[in-house]
Amino acid sequence: MNGPLPDEMIPVRRPHFHVKASALYFLISRKPHTSLDDSEKAIWYAIDGRTSVADLRRRFAGLDKVLNRFASLGTCELPPTAFPSRRRRVLVIEPHMDDAALSLGATMWLRRNDCEFTVLTMAGISNFTSYYEVDRDFFDTAHVTSLRKAESALFVQHVGGHHITLDLLEAPLRYRNDRWTLDWFLLHRDAMWTLVARSPGPGELEEWTAALSRFFTRLDAEEIWMPLGVGNHVDHQLARDACLQILSTAELIKGRKVRLYEEVPYTVHWRGHADRVVAALRNAGARIEQHRINIAEAMTRKLELLSIFGSQFKLDFVKPAVERAGDEVLYELEVPPNKAIDPVSCYVDGDRVFDLAQKIGPWMRRHKSASMVRLFVNTPFGRWAQDMRLLLDLFPQARFEIFIARRRIVETDTLSSPRIRIRPVERGGWNSAAGRLLFSWPSPLVIVAGADKERHARWLSASCVASDSIVAPSLNVFTLALRRASAI
Repeated sequence: MNGPLPDEMIPVRRPHFHVKASALYFLISRKPHTSLDDSEKAIWYAIDGRTSVADLRRRFAGLDKVLNRFASLGTCELPPTAFPSRRRRVLVIEPHMDDAALSLGATMWLRRNDCEFTVLTMAGISNFTSYYEVDRDFFDTAHVTSLRKAESALFVQHVGGHHITLDLLEAPLRYRNDRWTLDWFLLHRDAMWTLVARSPGPGELEEWTAALSRFFTRLDAEEIWMPLGVGNHVDHQLARDACLQILSTAELIKGRKVRLYEEVPYTVHWRGHADRVVAALRNAGARIEQHRINIAEAMTRKLELLSIFGSQFKLDFVKPAVERAGDEVLYELEVPPNKAIDPVSCYVDGDRVFDLAQKIGPWMRRHKSASMVRLFVNTPFGRWAQDMRLLLDLFPQARFEIFIARRRIVETDTLSSPRIRIRPVERGGWNSAAGRLLFSWPSPLVIVAGADKERHARWLSASCVASDSIVAPSLNVFTLALRRASAI
């Protein structure tokens, strides 16, 4: 914005910046974002998100020029303050504090004068920032949660809306809800990311559904926009499945229009998954109509709004996927499902779970009384304690011998048992470990080699002729198939 600013406008500092000496710095960056003279520094401190331009002008000469400079540098926002009254009340449910902006930012901007948006974040407690990607120590949960809430509040201010959260933990904190150090993060990073890409664990969907149900009892909205749960991020799966549970409770949504939206950038990276979820809804009796919103005229504005989420990504990083996604997609639910939806039918790897469950049922029955079960696992677990409890319960007489990379045994301290023996495999030592299996006493064998090693896994399975083996593409598919076959 250039020229004189409206008197009623209230400037808001972006929450990422702080003054040190005579410069502004971005979070923990050591490089100054911009220098400040004494007048600019005084104006910076006076911007409190409540004081209008008119009031600030009375205190500072040259205010408009400074505010426009701050805005051009991306350190300050100048959101509009006036919106029409009696707008249609719309609740937008998002898994994380940026998903609504990524997926619907342009639509919300285009409809800001017709709709009063309330954005509800389900995972309202977080320590995730883009510093995860560059190995910087920035893990304080209270600080990061406050920062992310401030970003979301600033985004919805631009569309004349409101932001609220549920106090649910984001996936990385469900791996370990405690103070992280950089050394701990580097040791556990692979396991933590594995958990993020797994399907919901026992009790998680119940917790998320209960929290959402409690919120819905005081809901004041005419429309509800729900995430479709595109991709394999566990929080997106949980948000979708909790919303589908709400759909089955007619009293909570009675008289309200319901829409579901495709999440960006997941819809770019997981082509066809949205169709799978929509098919599952239709198979359960839903009548659903797709609406594509052409956002070409608002794409530039959407990108500007996304730049507010500076703790999560640099705009250059997310821009290609946002532009590739193009239109924002909403599905109007004309008739809700009238049958229960099996969550597995909505998962990215659901077909593989169904296929493996058919094979694993007879395998489990053959080895219910086995005295030894071996696992050859070339991936992190992510949920070591839950996975091993499942196996200990399903094979109550068995001891377990687990071949696992030494660097991945860090999470095994969450559950130990005299029935579990860990066989650490050194880096580059998988061929040697496979050789030990070939000459071991035959036993039921589970081989999880990862998506890029399935050919090797099948070779090992065929080579261990005397062992009755199961090959799974991932621990997620394996444990889901186990639970399905055993109805746990």
